[in-house]
Amino acid sequence: MPGECDVWYFDASGFCFTPSIPYAWQPIGSVIQVPTSTHNRRINVLGFLTRHNALFPYVIEGCVDTTVVIECFEQFSQQLQKKAYVFLIGRYF
Repeated sequence: MPGECDVWYFDASGFCFTPSIPYAWQPIGSVIQVPTSTHNRRINVLGFLTRHNALFPYVIEGCVDTTVVIECFEQFSQQLQKKAYVFLIGRYF
């Protein structure tokens, strides 16, 4: 029966505030500089998404481990109104 359950997709991505520029085109003898922050923070975004673009993101500063992922699933599950299936996306899971 249609509407009996929801389908969600779970994925994660990380962002570092220290840029990595391995190469660039520039005139001989010139130097390209990119200003950066003084700390090496990393922001990780974990999220649940439906095919209708409903999104429940979790922003984590620092390391993501099993405990963090389980806590995200616990918090997400509290808002569900009906049975749901979650597909894990990405090479990390």
